[in-house]
Amino acid sequence: MKGKFDHVAIDLVGQRVFIAAKVNDTLEVVDLKNGSRLRSVTGFHEPQGVLYLRDTKQVVVANGGNGEVQFLDGSSLNVVHRFPFTADADNLRYDAQARRVYVAAQDGVIGSIDLNTMEKLPEIKLPGHPEAFAIEMGGRRLFVNVPKTDSVLVIDRSKAEVVGRWQLTKAKGNYTMAFDEAHGRLFVGCRNPASVVVLDSNTGLEVATFAVGGETDAMFYDERHGRIYVTGAEGRIDVVEQLDSDHYRVLTRIP
Repeated sequence: MKGKFDHVAIDLVGQRVFIAAKVNDTLEVVDLKNGSRLRSVTGFHEPQGVLYLRDTKQVVVANGGNGEVQFLDGSSLNVVHRFPFTADADNLRYDAQARRVYVAAQDGVIGSIDLNTMEKLPEIKLPGHPEAFAIEMGGRRLFVNVPKTDSVLVIDRSKAEVVGRWQLTKAKGNYTMAFDEAHGRLFVGCRNPASVVVLDSNTGLEVATFAVGGETDAMFYDERHGRIYVTGAEGRIDVVEQLDSDHYRVLTRIP
């Protein structure tokens, strides 16, 4: 595989990792046990976002080049459904309870696909390009990073409309996001300065910040161990421990 890759997804049962190889225009499938490449699937246009749906055993790929979202059979990896969106389709999230796949795309669009009917639903318009977003599983909200306005927008999924806007004051360029729903904490990864701003997910209040590597591009929250993993362009992973809801410390940086 040559060039930059973007998002990844994991099939724990099948022990596979799916890698969106953006520059290569392929979906790379890697054996989780030994790290060997199983397949290199073609037919994509700058693939960026990727999901593995455990309940339907399908792989979903968002293409940045042409805006198409493709559903692949999890075994054959053949395309079984295609949905058009605006260019730069990127981040994908799955609401397993409602059986809806959400996609962030160009021109300030959050789109969604209903897996019960396999139909595209009306798009939600935003004031700028959406980056990472998080779904509230115990409620109706969806939190979206909009770096153009240095804010987090709150969407009511049942109404498909924006119901709140939280302006960031501690940092700008909010691209990544993770969510600790149990403690009501939203982690917002920013690039200027390189840091994570912690928001109260009920009020939008900024309760903490901590420094991370530059150009953050992905972030994950490990609820079981209370740890946050932040990746960026500096070629490292920041591992941050959650001491309590409002206090955090960097455990290590890999490498």
